[in-house]
Amino acid sequence: MGKLVGKPFQGHTYWIRSVTFMPEGRCIVSGSDDNTIWIWDAEMGKPGGEPFQGHTGGTMSVTFSPDGRCIVFLRNPVSSARLCGGLISTVTMMPQQW
Repeated sequence: MGKLVGKPFQGHTYWIRSVTFMPEGRCIVSGSDDNTIWIWDAEMGKPGGEPFQGHTGGTMSVTFSPDGRCIVFLRNPVSSARLCGGLISTVTMMPQQW
């Protein structure tokens, strides 16, 4: 069995669907059905600020870009978005595009 190395992170208010580390490991991003995305200080286990909000539908998947400067996330209903420098750009995917 693994060993708990810290306390649970507090912030999301509903199911967390995706969690990933920033490429160099100092931050974690998490996405939830509460329509928020949080960035966490991996060492301290504390939020790096307020959550990103404003999109509708839960966040199904989150990841950092390879350089760690952007977050890409998949929302429900199915659309993807990129968050860079506080700006969100969205691409909606219709089922016939799959």
